[in-house]
Amino acid sequence: LIKEAIDSKTALGVQAESYYNERHMVPDNIVISLIFKKIQEPTVSNRGWILQGYPKTREQALLMKRKGIIADSFILLDIPEEVINKYVLDLKYDTTTSIVYHKEYSPPPSHVNQEDLIDIPSEFLTRIKNKIEFYNRNLTNIINCFK
Repeated sequence: LIKEAIDSKTALGVQAESYYNERHMVPDNIVISLIFKKIQEPTVSNRGWILQGYPKTREQALLMKRKGIIADSFILLDIPEEVINKYVLDLKYDTTTSIVYHKEYSPPPSHVNQEDLIDIPSEFLTRIKNKIEFYNRNLTNIINCFK
């Protein structure tokens, strides 16, 4: 959604661009405005919508409620951390194409040079661990906002 707004050069996209390019969190008010605008589009409002990975904090959930963005249903995927870790450890990164493959679920095509495939860097694994910890710290507060 953010990338789409940036590529379309919308006012919100212009506001988000520097944060996005610097790999910083785009401010919540911009993200909420993008979501609100998107779900107002007839094709989205008529067919429904899914937010994946959002909200991430209680504050974001409260902003959504204030803006009137309330889902009819929620799906919580409760995946054990060891399953996530195994999945991540089976990822391979193609240094030529920047495509990420998974050993079991999305293996590289036969024409891909195996020498171009490397394990996911350890700093990526650390980021995943930090995201899981952040998720676990915030989940209860987010759920409570929508009860």
